[in-house]
Amino acid sequence: MNNRNFQKGRRFRSIPLTPQAQEIITKTLKLNPDCDFLFMKDGQPIYADSFNEHLKNKVCKPLNIPYRSSHQIRFTITTMLYEAGVPLNQLSTMLERV
Repeated sequence: MNNRNFQKGRRFRSIPLTPQAQEIITKTLKLNPDCDFLFMKDGQPIYADSFNEHLKNKVCKPLNIPYRSSHQIRFTITTMLYEAGVPLNQLSTMLERV
């Protein structure tokens, strides 16, 4: 897994990404090479509420899969990493809870 830097607020943080996730992000960024954000709609960044609404209505419902908000997904991933043995200090750093 490689790390990718993302900005949160005025700070950057690194999060581990699988090669598949990196490939998806690279392809997504190539779709909008002049944009500063990974997820955009009508030239504007998509924030959490908009992202969750899109995820729910445009992805989960049509595919008949359970909806989970971005917060729930973050919590689930954190739990899975913890159960897989990732040390708490690394999780705290990834989640910016230091």
